[in-house]
Amino acid sequence: MSENPFVPHDFVAPTRLAADGFRLEPLGPQHNDADHAAWTSSIEHIRATPGFLERSWPPPAGMSLADNLRDLESHAHDFQARTGFTYTVLDDAGRVIGCVYIYPSHADAGVTEVRSWVCADRAELDGPLHRAVAAWLASDWPFEKLRYRSRVAGRGVRRRSHAVWTEGIECYALSGTREGASRVLTESLTVLAAAGGSAVATAAGTDAWAGLRRRVAALFGRGDQRATETAMERLDRAATELENAPESQGAEVRTRMDTVWRTRFEDLLESMDEPERAEGAEQLRELVQMVQRVAGQDSDARKTVITGAGAMVGEHVDIHADQGSFAAGAANISGSVTLGATPPRPGT
Repeated sequence: MSENPFVPHDFVAPTRLAADGFRLEPLGPQHNDADHAAWTSSIEHIRATPGFLERSWPPPAGMSLADNLRDLESHAHDFQARTGFTYTVLDDAGRVIGCVYIYPSHADAGVTEVRSWVCADRAELDGPLHRAVAAWLASDWPFEKLRYRSRVAGRGVRRRSHAVWTEGIECYALSGTREGASRVLTESLTVLAAAGGSAVATAAGTDAWAGLRRRVAALFGRGDQRATETAMERLDRAATELENAPESQGAEVRTRMDTVWRTRFEDLLESMDEPERAEGAEQLRELVQMVQRVAGQDSDARKTVITGAGAMVGEHVDIHADQGSFAAGAANISGSVTLGATPPRPGT
């Protein structure tokens, strides 16, 4: 028996969660055909869902029904062994429309990672599912720290085959009554990461790109040549995708680029210890300011950077508004600024 079990020995894992329009039950081999049909019909949508942007699953090319069965058997084994808990999401008609994964973090001891997805044709249930699961985890489960990507629908984006999201990293330190929550990544840094994502999307295809590419790669590399080259390759792929996109799809490609790089900046800042995070945040501020300076009097470009910074909205954020910076353009003041309205808390 493990000295550090994922859940207490006397904890009985729930086998059902019922909500308006859907219910959860443990995922098993009996769901294979329906589960396979659900996710293979929605690969692009799932890969754009918060929590899945940087993961290898679902594979873009799909997988065989036999391979999927092995995955489900593995999840069922984890559930029985109490090392991880996976639930299928069924609609009121009993159709599989999604999945919820509850597993210990490989990167952060003591943190439970939670991910969820729904089919593209039931995208409207992603938010309700997130809220229901967040509340359920707080009330019925024994975890002290949770990380579950928040959902904030992207503003001004026309949805086609998949939803476009901006992401927040939510990590809660839960106490006995589970009242209140504290974020590992502060609101100011979440806003700064959003500005960074918008800066990448804004600079692509402009005179600001070369300078931004160099600074972003250095930020992610942190002195490691291989990591620096990986970041450059990712930036180059993003720029090439935008360059090759039809004019009618340019805005959609930039929105996706914004979301992906925002998430990468959030993950990067969250992975740093406090001294390194302060230095990384300053470097990110500088590259955002650099893009703002190059954008100059281009009001559309400036609006793009500022809108990205306010995508998470809310609270007082400690971003210095130096002359010419995106914060100065937004507020014309130094010190603490407020961008937008107060965001809803997950589970409400």
